Amino acid sequence: MSDAVDLLSLTAFMTSADGQVTVDEARIARLLEDLGLAEGAERAHLDRIFRLALDDLLDEPLSLRVGRRQVRIPGQRFRSVLASALLVTALERAGVHGVADLVLVALAPFLFDVEQVRVDTKEHVVLAALQARLEARQEIRLLWEGLPAHLRHELDFDELVELVTSMEKTGGLGPGNGDLPTAPGVPTAPGLFRGSLRSGTGEPADTTATGPESPAFVSGIDAAAHSASVPRASLTTAERGWRVLVLADEWFPAEGGISALNQSLCRALAEAGREVFCLVPSASAEEIANADRSRVHLVLAPSFPGATERDRLMRKPVLPGGLPPDLIIGHSRVTGPAALFQAEENFPGTPRLHFVHMWADDTDRHKRKTRGLDLYARADDRNWTELKLGRGATRLVAVGPRLYDYYRQEMSVLPGVPQPLRLDPGFDSPLSGPREPVEGPLRVLLTGRLEDDGVKGLDLAARAVGHAVGLRDPDEPEVWLMLRGATPGQAERLDRAIRKWAGQPSLNVVVRNFSTDRERLEHELRLASLVLMPSRADGFGLVGLEAIVRGVPVLISRRSGLGQLLREYLPAEDAARIVIPVQDDPRLDVPRWGSAVAAVLHRRKAAFADAETVRTIMAEKRTWAMAAAELINGLAPGGDGPPTGRRPTV
Repeated sequence: MSDAVDLLSLTAFMTSADGQVTVDEARIARLLEDLGLAEGAERAHLDRIFRLALDDLLDEPLSLRVGRRQVRIPGQRFRSVLASALLVTALERAGVHGVADLVLVALAPFLFDVEQVRVDTKEHVVLAALQARLEARQEIRLLWEGLPAHLRHELDFDELVELVTSMEKTGGLGPGNGDLPTAPGVPTAPGLFRGSLRSGTGEPADTTATGPESPAFVSGIDAAAHSASVPRASLTTAERGWRVLVLADEWFPAEGGISALNQSLCRALAEAGREVFCLVPSASAEEIANADRSRVHLVLAPSFPGATERDRLMRKPVLPGGLPPDLIIGHSRVTGPAALFQAEENFPGTPRLHFVHMWADDTDRHKRKTRGLDLYARADDRNWTELKLGRGATRLVAVGPRLYDYYRQEMSVLPGVPQPLRLDPGFDSPLSGPREPVEGPLRVLLTGRLEDDGVKGLDLAARAVGHAVGLRDPDEPEVWLMLRGATPGQAERLDRAIRKWAGQPSLNVVVRNFSTDRERLEHELRLASLVLMPSRADGFGLVGLEAIVRGVPVLISRRSGLGQLLREYLPAEDAARIVIPVQDDPRLDVPRWGSAVAAVLHRRKAAFADAETVRTIMAEKRTWAMAAAELINGLAPGGDGPPTGRRPTV
């Protein structure tokens, strides 16, 4: 293309000696004329896109600069804006639609080398080198992950795939630098875009040597999608990756363990290459940004008059990209019913996983009696609900070994129902080395929702710490029992109960309300000398896991999924030191737990060294990547194909 000129030459008349470009109405008009665009629709289209891009760059739109309709802009920034406007115009002339103009303008510098854009002013053709190869889905994924967070929020991954597919259909993608000049030693560009500023379809690139379906020419999504005529929706699940719809009642874990586990699960599935959409009733800007950083799309459930938040989870969501999910996940009684409705009514035929996080018969009998409420009948109803939701699912997924053993037994007598899958949470640690104990008073921390003090073993914790204090020398550092998780308005009552249970007037007790403030909770963990989890019943025990991955010494109830998991993976000596039996007999439990607490406080430095050993072993044995891989392989052996095996509701 001998008539192609670069943008530096094209804007020379606007550029001063200091490299600044002067922009006003007269210069814009001349620029459009120099591009060979006469008055009419073609000129108006480019003019509109250019002004949109220019106004986005300026602190005040040019049209609103009353009395000073002129502005000076650094030349490189101006040429980048002009290049983006030319490329967006060419894309839209070629039939690429569905993405907002301003989003396309912002995306252009990431797709194309805007500094090397050239224009044939006679043929009205724009030439640009691609910034990256776009021949496979993973290459498009890398491009998308490199976009700024705000741009990824405006353009999800599937929309970028659709955009690249549309570019292919225009016939405007070709190999190498093509007609673009390249300096000696500069590698060939990953590909070339050639588009027309004229109305109608884009000018096809020269295909005399290479047909449009050739892998050397077309920048395809996948080897199976090289034909430009293949629509995006025809890509198989294996080619575009699973689309997983997870239902949750929140993103930030205000309600506790289920939400915290859901966050980690979504992140792990996204890291494993799945497209993850988390359907929630509502989300703040902070929550959306937090999920976005983990490559998880938060989707807001559609609202309707009179609906509760959980009702809204049953409405059919519109997922980015327009395709249905390949897998639906619900959590326990919280979002399990809505997940069932989505799989049966809104996306019929879609496999469904039902995650179980608790065993009501095990926990509810330890809860405080409430007037007029039959806890045993409620536990029976809750268990039966979980079982019905699980037996009609593709698979029931039990969190940790304790729940897995229970539900494996329950489902073993149901004909034709597959055995549950077991998901062990990961011990991915933010630490790179061992923790050192903090000087000063010794803080023993118990955290979690403390309204069910019988389930959490709060009385046992208080008695054990009181027992330990009684074994200490008066000259040793003070012990503080720190409790985080009181129901608002109940802290004073809980404080009195703790002091009575402990039986030690010298014990310092601090009771704090339940909080989801991660910074505050992290601060308390960093100060702790010991974290207690003396649960009488606990499906798993994420609070203990969080302490372990942060290198804090722990004492964990053997009646928890976490305790059972630690006994599976740790050497027997290490497990016996931190996993303590709970027998519901104060004559046995108090001295056993009290002696264990006293031992940790007496040998703090050694206890932190032991905690580092536990953290290291568990971080090696159980990661979230392993958990995601096992889940994926349990649904589709080999992990690449779609999940299979949908079952009708029983």
